[in-house]
Parts: sequence; C-alpha cells; structure tokens
Amino acid sequence: MVATKLMTAEELANLPDDGYRYELLRGALIQMAPPDRVHGARQASLAQQFMNYADRYGGEVTGEAGFQLEVDPDTVLAPDVTNTRPDRVPTDAGRGYARYAPDVAAEIDSTSNRPASGAGSSRPIIRPELGSCSLSTTTNGP
Repeated sequence: MVATKLMTAEELANLPDDGYRYELLRGALIQMAPPDRVHGARQASLAQQFMNYADRYGGEVTGEAGFQLEVDPDTVLAPDVTNTRPDRVPTDAGRGYARYAPDVAAEIDSTSNRPASGAGSSRPIIRPELGSCSLSTTTNGP
C-alpha cells in the first residue's frame, strides 16, 4: 500500500501559479478549472450585492479568498464570494488564509467550477464550531 502525503495550508500557499485554482480537503489537493465567463459575470454581480450590503452595514467581503477551516489535516476552501460581519473580522488580519469561517459563503454552481478531475464537488459542510456559516449555491446552467 502506498501512503499519500497530505498537503498543508502552507504548502498550498506556496504552489506555483499554473493557471488552475486549488483547494485542500483534509490534506488532499483538489485542482479546479478556472471559471468561465458566465460564471465570472454571476460572481461579479453577487459580489457587488455583497459589497452594497457591507457598505451599509460593515463587514468584509471577499472573492475566492482562502479560508482555513480545519487543521491537521488541513482544509482550505475558497468560496466564490463571502461576507463576514464586522464584529467577527480580526483586527490584526494580515496576509494568508483566514482562520475562521465567513458568515455567508456563496458558490456559483457551474461546469467550470467543478474539480478538474470531474469527481464532483469538493465542498464539505462547514462545521458549526468554526463559526456560523451558510452556503448558498446559484445555478450557472449545465
């Protein structure tokens, strides 16, 4: 039996840019194809709505930013658009993956947003002990 080496969030952050997007699911590297034009347009529209909300009520909006949701083995997911309430955004947040779950994580469901292997969704249910998070999926056609 051949053991597969699990990847860490730090190793994920240091991968060279090869045109693909990656996430970690319990240490396993998931390669994602870049989103297509329609996916990108829907993502931008949703991000604009999130920004309008944040401009009025505060908080942080991100687009495809990594959130490290589990450690050892590491899980790092990058939802299409997120919103986090202002009282939950760390004041000392610097570069790197967020170490908390956003309040809302939105994902555009499209063929361009599936793992390159075609193996289905890589998104686990976000665990409540990491923060209150809801996952919203919008359909982007077949």
